[in-house]
Amino acid sequence: MTQLLRNNIPFVLLLATRVVSEIGNQLLLFVVPWVIYNKTHSALALGITVAVGYLGEILGPFAGMLADGTFKKAVLVATDVLALVITSIGIAHGVSRMTPLYLYCFSFILGMVEIFYWPVMQSSIRMIVPPGQIAVANGTWTSIKNAIWVGAPLFAGFGISKLGIRGVFVIAAFTYMCAIILDLSLRLPAPSVNTQIADAPQVDRIGIRFIMGNRAIRLVMVLTLMLNIPLGALEPQVLYIMRHRLHLAAVNVGTLLTVSNTAGILSGIAFPQLVQRASRNSRLSITSGLLLLIPAGWMFAFNMLTAQLSAWYMSFATSLFNVNVTNLRQEIVPVSAIGRVSAVFRAGARILGPVTPIIGGLLVSKFGVSTVLDGCFAFMILTVATVIGSLRQSHLGEVWDSDRYCDNHELRG
Repeated sequence: MTQLLRNNIPFVLLLATRVVSEIGNQLLLFVVPWVIYNKTHSALALGITVAVGYLGEILGPFAGMLADGTFKKAVLVATDVLALVITSIGIAHGVSRMTPLYLYCFSFILGMVEIFYWPVMQSSIRMIVPPGQIAVANGTWTSIKNAIWVGAPLFAGFGISKLGIRGVFVIAAFTYMCAIILDLSLRLPAPSVNTQIADAPQVDRIGIRFIMGNRAIRLVMVLTLMLNIPLGALEPQVLYIMRHRLHLAAVNVGTLLTVSNTAGILSGIAFPQLVQRASRNSRLSITSGLLLLIPAGWMFAFNMLTAQLSAWYMSFATSLFNVNVTNLRQEIVPVSAIGRVSAVFRAGARILGPVTPIIGGLLVSKFGVSTVLDGCFAFMILTVATVIGSLRQSHLGEVWDSDRYCDNHELRG
């Protein structure tokens, strides 16, 4: 990791731009659900807040096309400018006038920002990092990102208690201003294929064709999609459990999330070691199997200690699974198509994102948290057993070699 940071200045600058922007994102991702719960005290409202953040996934293939083309820097600048604008509107609007509808729109725009910058990050790492250091680069970014996740909830919790909601919004706006300055100084190499906006229907088909033609990648996407159903239903209810069942204040919730996110740092450090010691099939079986215990942990979260352990484990298991799937795509997909394939993969894996949090909120309101956790646990066991069984019959190292689609390991447009 140290050698990569010392010798690869473009990668360091890319990390810097994302670090500053991610600080703002995480502050707002804490504040918006907090305000929603305080205004509504509703599990369903929390579910809707998370769900609307996934609505923009339909534009994922378009974002991937931009990531593989000549627009990487423009996308990064545009997403940070958009985040700055909506945050400034929130500052001017005032907390007392923030209706649930306004906050839902805010959550939607934050989701759109992530949808567009995420494939740029994927594609840029593949372009500026040597193949032998991709796992280290992914582990480094995961560790740094989770370090931000460690500090942001605690800072946001203290910020709410000391500065108020508007004060946290002002800090987030400042981080976006700094990110824009860093974005403008970023230098990325030209892509190996010159992707133009006019080619959007064709380049979108490249991502779809690769996934449909590569059985291993397709099954991994299906596995991620199926696991996102119970995890999507559970995600917004974590705050509901902390507030409704445990009655925790902002500082307590921030502290709990801060401690739990240290597990994400550990997953980033552990992943390169896992790559060296386990095959692709084994890594996928291990990381998906660890996810099974997430609902089980929250079943027993009846006090601060058990909630802390459950949140810590949830952070570790999801971070390890995500970085493994990201690394798998980067190992298999040709560099000229990584942005488009990653964007289509993400859109397919999250296609039910706008639905599952709302369903989770409705089920919690009707049957209670414990019943929903039991259902999530059973569903995840069935999903992992079925898909992993199919994956063991696949070759995860398979890359297309048909002349109709490939030329020297680069996908043709």
